[in-house]
Formats: sequence, structure tokens, C-alpha cells
Amino acid sequence: MNSARNTLAVAMLSIAAAPSALSQAIEEIVVTANHSDRLLSNSEASTSVVSAEEINQRQATNLAEAVSSLANVNFASGGSNPRFFQIRGIGARSQFVEPLNPSVGLVVDGIEMSGLAAGANLIDTQQVEVLRGPQGTFHGANALAGLIYVAGNRAQQTSSFALELGASRFNTREIGVTANAPINEALAVRIAAKRLTSDGFYFNSYVIDETQNREEHSLRLAIDYTPSTDSEYRLTAYYLDMDNGYDTFNFDNDYTTQSDQPGVDQQETVAASLAATHRGLSQVNIEWNLAVQQSDLLYAYDEDWSYVGFHPWEYSSYDAYFRDANSYNGTVRIRAKDDAPLDWTIGLYTAQRGTDLRREYTYLAGPFSSSFDASTHALFGEATVSINDYSRLLAGARVEQWDADYRDSDGISSAPSETMWGGKLSYEWLLSDTHRFYGLVSRGYKAGGFNSSTELPVALRSYETETLWNTELGVIANGEQFDYRIGIFRQDREDVQIKASRLISRPDGSTQFVDYTANSAEGVSYGIEADTQWRINQSLALQANIGLLHTELNDSSSGLSDRESAHAPSYSATVDLDYQLSTTLSGRVGIEAKDSFYFSTRHEAQSENYVLLNASLNWSLSNWELQLWAKNLTDEVTQTRGFGSFGNNPANGYVTETYVQLGAPRQIGISATANW
Repeated sequence: MNSARNTLAVAMLSIAAAPSALSQAIEEIVVTANHSDRLLSNSEASTSVVSAEEINQRQATNLAEAVSSLANVNFASGGSNPRFFQIRGIGARSQFVEPLNPSVGLVVDGIEMSGLAAGANLIDTQQVEVLRGPQGTFHGANALAGLIYVAGNRAQQTSSFALELGASRFNTREIGVTANAPINEALAVRIAAKRLTSDGFYFNSYVIDETQNREEHSLRLAIDYTPSTDSEYRLTAYYLDMDNGYDTFNFDNDYTTQSDQPGVDQQETVAASLAATHRGLSQVNIEWNLAVQQSDLLYAYDEDWSYVGFHPWEYSSYDAYFRDANSYNGTVRIRAKDDAPLDWTIGLYTAQRGTDLRREYTYLAGPFSSSFDASTHALFGEATVSINDYSRLLAGARVEQWDADYRDSDGISSAPSETMWGGKLSYEWLLSDTHRFYGLVSRGYKAGGFNSSTELPVALRSYETETLWNTELGVIANGEQFDYRIGIFRQDREDVQIKASRLISRPDGSTQFVDYTANSAEGVSYGIEADTQWRINQSLALQANIGLLHTELNDSSSGLSDRESAHAPSYSATVDLDYQLSTTLSGRVGIEAKDSFYFSTRHEAQSENYVLLNASLNWSLSNWELQLWAKNLTDEVTQTRGFGSFGNNPANGYVTETYVQLGAPRQIGISATANW
């Protein structure tokens, strides 16, 4: 068994060492969002990694800009920075009164941050990992559709200092500093600070101001302590202060608003994680991670999108949501050592999260308040068995106990409790030194819940647990000039949780929008995902990410029949051409394409398909790097959020029409980095 396992491991490592784009040898990318670190070349094709270099090339300032280039990954705005993501057409798109029950998990350096992605501004990020499909073994109920893992840089035993400056259209300014220092042979400290300000690309014609402004400050601290070869400790701490405006929707669906009470999108987060690895025992390694985060959020908007005096039939309303969100999570894993005859992991996971909400709304007699607490306790395990020198079998399972408690000022209370299970079974076969085949079956789950609105009948106050079965087949190749990862998948969903709404007309002609969650009977999705790199020659390389997706929702009781899922474009593609003009000058030209998609399952409004052209020119000399970049060069209009089930314009009698939030227009900027 040892011989077979070692032969397979050496073969997998040889794949990872093959040459790739614009380099003599491919860098070994390690995926950390699993029970054990694993080379990307040794992971399923449903895993994609966006490196720090790629983030810099794309000038990504938030998480959505980093991952939107990946196949079958989408996002919904509805704020200053997107915080809702969809993978293969599954994922939340908004949050108002109800507690969030995410389908796409977000973890930052071991810290549970699901639902708080607006604050993920990529400070000192090493890479962003996206795991498509249910992560029922690793992450549980919050990762029915997949997981986004943000891995920050660790402190190193070398002294360094970096300064980053950037400026671009819309008076956008960015400054960042990073310092790394070894204290002694066992201890190193790394600290990074970042500030981003921008006027934003929306202009309010009533208050005569840019009201989609951004002002974000963040701080990250990393401490690595390795007292011996048998143990290591890693402390990571974050602070974020995001004070952004939110003012986008208007009757003309353009970049000019006319709200007299522009909204805000604020988030202040303090978070930390402590992780350790102990290798001193004879047969096992012990790993543990403890994490905590506390966030204060304010999300508010002018509901009427206009000003007093706009029209005789007008109404005036402002809606504000104050949230105090906190969580802690802890994991203990016991793993077999690398030289053990069987590769296995068992562990325990526990988490507690709570959210206190206060809503101040024009049409309420007084503030609405609610309290939500949820606890999770899980037992998980995973084992890999080498069948022979060229194949292996991996099996994992997780059992999770979920308990929640909800109470609000309307007298609604609920305490659901569920036991859920998930896992995966995969087979891997080494076809040659450069090609590997895999097959995978996995099961994910998402806890049921409740709707608190008193406007809903009792029959709509609760919804059932959703389950998902995922099947994948794929091939991974790493050659001298051409690397590719291609996978095909099918997902079958039962008791699909979908967003629904009720529209209630007020005496003044306006509409009250009651948001709730319901179950559709079933859903099916299937498609293809491909990540490729082609090193054409020493100076030219091509990279492409392509996704094809077909989704169906079926439920005769709700009128859904072969309906596509929301935010599920049938194709998404990114193609980038990198070129090395000289030893100091390089450039990139790329396109991003995405098909149209439904904004919701409850109406027919859709986005428009688009193709974006991006480019950058990089000059590097010694410890300096200068980048001139452009995003959306052709000034294409894109839509990132939309509604189509109500009317909000008194000037046309509140007729139902489509309203959209627009993506960024053409952006041109310059950035400079100095390293010492």
C-alpha cells in the first residue's frame, strides 16, 4: 500500500511541475480550502484558483471582481460592493428582514464570513479558491452550491516592505502598505494596511453629488510562530471599516439618480483566527483552528427613488437595516501522517452565529427588531485508499446538527432543529504522466427555515431543507505547453429553496414588497467547466476559462415549469492573451463574455448579454512595477441586479416595469508598486 501511494503521489507531483504560461516551470499551486492542503493539479476540475498576480492583473478591488472571470460563477449587487454569489446558478441574491441562509460559503483565513462578502476587499491576499459543487464534507450547510476561500499571505522569515499606489477614473484613489519582519528564527510578523476612496460612477441630479461613493479602510495582521519542526501556530487578525454610499436604482435605468435620501452601505468588522499544527505524535498530526468575527452593518436606501415634489401621486419612504452580526467557529482535525499506510482525516466542527436586527422604515409605527441565533455541531471524516500504482478512491462524510432560535418584536418566534448529512465519493485514475481522470459523486444540504412576516399566511411561514446530488467527470492535463482542466457535471436538487414575494398595494398607490423563501419541487442543472493555459512560445501565452450551464426549476404549484434559475447565464467565458515585449515590458489583452440571465424566479426581467474588453501594460525595473490598465474599454453597459415585478414611478401610474442596477462603465487607471 505504501509503495502504491508513494508512486501515485510522485506522479501527481510531476504533473504539477510541468511548464506553463510565460514560465519555464509551472508554480505548484496549493489549494488550502480542504481538510488537508492539496496541489491544484491533484484536485478535482471543479476547483479554480485566482492568484495574487491574477488579482493584480485584473485590478480587482473586491471579491466579485476577482472571481467573476471564472466559469459558472456569478454575483448580485444590490449594494456598493457585491456580497451575494452564485455558483452554477445557485446562491442568494439579497437579504432584507429574514436571517440569511447562504448557499455559497465564504471563508477568509479560516474565519466564517458568509453573507459578509462586501467587506472582502482582498487585502494582502495570496489567492482566492473557488470550489464548485456541494462541499458537504468540508463546510456543511453553508456550501450547498460551493465555497469561496480567501487565503491571505503568511508571515515569512525574510524582511520586506511594499508600497502600492493607484489612481483611476471617478476620482478613485488607492494606497496600500505591507511590511514583513522576522523577529527571530521561530517568529515572523506581517502587517498590511489599505485605503480605497472613490466618487463612484453614479451621479445624483437632485442633491448634486456622487452618492455611490466608496471609502474603505482595512488592516491585516499575520503572525507565524514555529517553535519546532513538530508544531506551528498562525494568528491572523482583520479590521475593516467600510463607509460607502448606495444610490443606484432610478426610473430611467441609467447612471443618474434623483433620490432625496441617498442610501448607505456600511460595514465594520473585527475578526481573528488562530490555527495550529502539531506533528509530535507517533502516528497522527493534530490540527485545530479557532475563529471569531463581529460586524456592525447598516444597509439603507431611498425606496421611492425620487424627491418630495417629484409628482402629485408620489410617496416618500426610507428603509434602513441595522445589523449586529457575530460568529465563532472551531475545528479540530486528526490526520494520518504522510508516511502512514492509509491517508485519513477525522474531525469535529462547532460554530455559533447570531444576528440582531433593527429595521427603521417609514411605513412602520416603530422600529422592528429581531434576534436570530444558530448553532452547528458536526462530525466529519475523509479517507483516501490507493487501489494500485495508478488509481485511488476518496470517500468523505459529514453529519451535522443545526439548531436555531428566532424572536422578533411582532411576536413571531421559531426554534427549528435538524440533523443533516452530506459527503462525497471520488475515483481518480492516472492515465499518463501528464493526464488524470476523475469521477465524483457528492451530496450537499441546506437547512430549512422560516419566514417572519406577519403579512404572510401561516402556510408560507416555513420552508423545507434542500438537498443536492452532484455528479462530475473530468480530465486534468499538465503538459509542456498546454494545461487544461475540463469537467462535466449534473446536479439534482430536491425541495429547492427559492425567493418569492408578495406585492401589497398601499392607499397612496405605492407597493409594499414582502420578501420570503419558498420551496420549489425540484431542480436540475448540468454543464461544462474548462480552465486552460497554452504557452504558445517564450513570449506569448493564452489563458481561457469557459463555462456552459443549463438549469431548470419545476413546480406546478408555483407556476414554474422548465424555468431557468436566477443569475444563471447559459455561458460565461474569459480569454486572456499575455505577451512579453521585452525583459521589462509586458501586456495583457482579454475579453469577458456572459449570457443574459433572469434576475429572479418570480418575474421575466432579464439582463443583457455582454462582451467586455480589458487591457493592461506593465513595466517593471528592479524593485518597481508600473501598470497602465483599462477595464471595459468599449464602455459596454452591464446589469448586475434587477427587478421586474412592480412599478415605482408615479409619473406613469406605477405600471410594472423592469429596473436595473448597472455595472461599472469604462475605467482607465494607473498603479505603481515598489518593493524593498
